[in-house]
Amino acid sequence: MHTDGSGRASRSRSHSEIVLEGNTSSSGRSRALPASSNIADFSQDDEIQLLRAEILSLKLQTMPPSLETYENDDETISLYTGFPSYAIARLVLELVDPGLNVERWSLNESQQFLLVFMKLRQNFLFLRLAKRFKIGKTTVSRLFDRWINFLYLRFAKLPMFLSAEYVQQHLHPSFSSFPKCVLITDSLSVYVPRPKNLTAQSITYNDYYGGNVMKELIDIAPTTDFPIVFLSELFSGAISDKELAVRCGLTKLNYPLGIEIMADKGFHLQDVEQEKQWKFVIPSFLDESGQCSSTDIGNKMKISSVRIRVDHAIDSLSIPCCIERGTEDFCESLNSK
Repeated sequence: MHTDGSGRASRSRSHSEIVLEGNTSSSGRSRALPASSNIADFSQDDEIQLLRAEILSLKLQTMPPSLETYENDDETISLYTGFPSYAIARLVLELVDPGLNVERWSLNESQQFLLVFMKLRQNFLFLRLAKRFKIGKTTVSRLFDRWINFLYLRFAKLPMFLSAEYVQQHLHPSFSSFPKCVLITDSLSVYVPRPKNLTAQSITYNDYYGGNVMKELIDIAPTTDFPIVFLSELFSGAISDKELAVRCGLTKLNYPLGIEIMADKGFHLQDVEQEKQWKFVIPSFLDESGQCSSTDIGNKMKISSVRIRVDHAIDSLSIPCCIERGTEDFCESLNSK
C-alpha cells in the first residue's frame, strides 16, 4: 500500500495485475476493468470493484466445485462425469430435478451431482471426495447412496437397449464379420469374503473362480463407443450364466428375427434361439473326439478378436470397484441369516 497525492490509499500493483480478473461472475467469466496509464487515475468505485472481484475469485477457489466451475471447460466435464459437455451435464441435472428428494449436506444440487458422477466416472475414494468438497467422509458415503437410489428411481424404467437398426447403422468396424450382432452379453464376477453362514457359503461359491463370488449380467452394444446398456442387480455366485440371463430378462427383449447376440459358452440358450429365431454367437464346443475343426477354430478366433475390445471397455469403467459397497451389504445380509 502507498498514499498518492490526494491522500487516498492505493495498491502498488502493475497495470497487468489490475486488469487480471476484473469483475468475475459466479460462472467463472471475467470482465476487465477500464485500463489507465496511471494507477492514481482509478476512482474509488473502480478500486472497490477490483477488490470485490478479487474477494469473489478467492471464494471460488476455496468453495467446493460444481458444474458451473467447469462451465467453459467441456474437457474437464467429460473427464469427471462422462458427459460430452457442460450443457449436456446441466440438461441431465435439470431432467433429474432432485428438488426436495436429496438433502443439502452444505452442498447445492450442482455440487452433489458433480460429486456423484466423479465417483461413478473416476471411482475416486470417498476420503478424496470429502477433502475436495470439504465435507466429512461419512457424509460423502451417505450422499452417494442417497443419490444412487434416487437416480435409479428416475432412470430405471427408461429403455436403455439400442434398437437393432441403430446398432447396425453404427456397428463398430471390428464387427464386420458379425453384421447382424446387436448385443454382447457377459457375466461379471466379484470376489467376496467367505460368509460365516454355511448356506451362504454354498450359494456364493463358484467352482470356476475357486472362491465365493457374486455375479451380475452386463450387456454392451457393439457400436463405435461400446456403451453399456444394461447392468443387473447382484446374484449369488453359484447361479449359472443361463439362469442369470433368464432372470435378468434377456430372453424378453423385443429384437427382430435373425439378429445375433454374442455371448460366452454358458449363455447357449437353444430354446430361446428356436422360439425367438435369434442366434447366439458363442465359441464352439469340442466334438466327441475332444477337438475342434478348423472352421470352429477360425470362428473362435474371430469371436476372441472382437471380445477383447469389449473386455477393455469393461475394464476401463472399474465396474467391480463401483459395486464394492453392494457386495459388502450383500455379505452382511447373508451372515445375518
